[in-house]
Amino acid sequence: VHGHADWCPTCRRQEPVIDTLSGERAFGGVTVFRANFDTETAFRAANRIAGQSTILVFKGGAEVGRSTGVTDPAQIRSLARRAL
Repeated sequence: VHGHADWCPTCRRQEPVIDTLSGERAFGGVTVFRANFDTETAFRAANRIAGQSTILVFKGGAEVGRSTGVTDPAQIRSLARRAL
């Protein structure tokens, strides 16, 4: 889940990295959701998301990774691998 805000420059840098990963065969079984940081307030509260540009990784319904503000493609890829 990408806690995304349209006005956030960090989110805009994360977006193409996440889009690229979601198109790769290795991540074919991974579903990517974008949660609008400004309007999905119940989701934010339930998942303790304090800031935009937060990426949450779930596997089997449990959170297995979290990062805020990371834009490095290698770090995002490593985080996403936790869903596999």
